[in-house]
Amino acid sequence: MDVLSRALESHLTDTFPESFHLLNAKQYEDFKKALEAELVALQKGTSSTYLQFRAELEQKRDEELRIAQHWKNYLAKSAQKEYETEVRAAEDEYESHKTCLKNKVLEHLHEKKRAIQEENELFDIGNESSLLTHDTPAAHYIDRRKLRHRRAPANAQPLTPTLNFFDDYLLFPTDQTAEIPVAVTESIQRALDSGKMSSLDNALFSPLLSTANHYITTPRERDPRASERAERDREKAVERGLTAASEADVQADLQTIETEIQRKRMKV
Repeated sequence: MDVLSRALESHLTDTFPESFHLLNAKQYEDFKKALEAELVALQKGTSSTYLQFRAELEQKRDEELRIAQHWKNYLAKSAQKEYETEVRAAEDEYESHKTCLKNKVLEHLHEKKRAIQEENELFDIGNESSLLTHDTPAAHYIDRRKLRHRRAPANAQPLTPTLNFFDDYLLFPTDQTAEIPVAVTESIQRALDSGKMSSLDNALFSPLLSTANHYITTPRERDPRASERAERDREKAVERGLTAASEADVQADLQTIETEIQRKRMKV
């Protein structure tokens, strides 16, 4: 049973008394006319009862539509807010990754720059250090391939008399050196072996050098043993010149290099 039927039943119950069967013909006709008028009003849509129930239904419909619209707006706002939140999170993550990547690239470039600077500093310090040029200047370099044809440098200051003199006149005596005392010869030999000369040795060398400078210009054939010994001594002298840096000198140079590197790093 629909709403209209229930309404009509209630209306008829209120309109027609329970003693309907006791009505006379005139009252019956009046109720019949009222009922027909109500039906006509329903058909035309002008019935008060119909309009009342219709208004209630429309009010209920409008309320449900309003609630639905509010729910729709709420869902739309929630979705928009969630979308904006996700967009911001994605942008923040992108910026974070971009910054991290940039920092890594910059750190890599700084490491390469620092390595290049350190290599450059080591190269500069090495050029200035005596480790690479210790006792081996270009002016004193002797080419072994032309050793017999190369004269001694003009600025060379030997600490001992020339090898030719002692080889020719002392180690292998001749008529000119036969009169030199044996003690003098032994003193000179000790000085040559030790590499150090005392004041007495220096005093002995002066007249001997004068004698050597005098007799060395005298034309004579040189003893082949003296030539071989002189050749060996020249080679040893060259090797000592090339490897003259002692272990203490090397350690001192390395310490200087480390100190210079630390100083330049502190400046950077």
